[in-house]
Amino acid sequence: MSNSRRMAIIEREAQRRLKMQGYDAVCLNNGSMNGHSGPCVLLARCARVEGGDNSVFIILKVSLHRLDSRNAEVFLGTEIRMIKQKFFGFLTEADHIRFEVWVSVPGDQFQRFEIDTRGIREICSAPSDDTPAGGRK
Repeated sequence: MSNSRRMAIIEREAQRRLKMQGYDAVCLNNGSMNGHSGPCVLLARCARVEGGDNSVFIILKVSLHRLDSRNAEVFLGTEIRMIKQKFFGFLTEADHIRFEVWVSVPGDQFQRFEIDTRGIREICSAPSDDTPAGGRK
């Protein structure tokens, strides 16, 4: 399977999972669509009960194996630096935006990480997130 086809499948699966959680997602750029091998970037929004909305900026990547905390920071180093340089200088908690990296790992699953001013941490996926693309387990 080509890299662009694989990333298109991963993007659709990420958008499907976000939709199940009540988010509307749009692809901001997909490197595979314009001939580059860069990661796909999604912006997802969901209305909050108390008004306003929650936004999540998601970078999709692919890994041949699950990441532990040590190699996740190295593997995601470029994304961490980019988010810190471009966004953390002017956003506040009042902006209600989270930054995540979803890494597609074997078993048709996503390993999810949140990036904030303190660094990176793995996010435990909800049980419904374990259903792989295509619905097989």
